[in-house]
Amino acid sequence: MEQSSHQICDALYAVQTVNLSILATAFSGHAKEESNYKRLQRFLHNFELPYAELSHFVVKLLGVEGPYTLALDRTRLESRCR
Repeated sequence: MEQSSHQICDALYAVQTVNLSILATAFSGHAKEESNYKRLQRFLHNFELPYAELSHFVVKLLGVEGPYTLALDRTRLESRCR
């Protein structure tokens, strides 16, 4: 698992996108792009970002002082309850 996460980080840096189809092309080795794509899907299937910790990290990294206002852009959200 740790090796996979390092490979994904390297690939993300190389292609500068989170598009899995493009990301799958950036892996080294002899595996087909389709196999890399499926491996990415399996890896990300149950992956959850720790949003609270991530937000603290980003704020600290940017050196932004509070208070904060959260803005949510809903222009691209789709309803999943149809």
